[in-house]
Amino acid sequence: MRINGLEEAWGVAIHFFSKRVLDEPNKTWRLLNLIEPYVEEKQVDAVKGIGWGLKTIGKHHPDLLIEFLERQFKSGKKISRLIVRKAITYLDEERRLGMEKHV
Repeated sequence: MRINGLEEAWGVAIHFFSKRVLDEPNKTWRLLNLIEPYVEEKQVDAVKGIGWGLKTIGKHHPDLLIEFLERQFKSGKKISRLIVRKAITYLDEERRLGMEKHV
């Protein structure tokens, strides 16, 4: 069952929380751990929201984002190409190419 607006709210929540804790990487890790069960989401609005939130994390904590994504890929999770594409937006070219090879 779809609740209108809930899927879009994911991105907003991840985005604003990650910006509030810029100086606290431990809290960013906790946020990533909360997101982890949903990285295989297929509903397009949720995928966009998760990708947008991860993009914000990648802008401020690129190393945490890379480690998080690599952990997901190593565990065999099938992450939407859209999530990955959005998440790696702010990474340097070498890191982006490294992540794109997984999807």
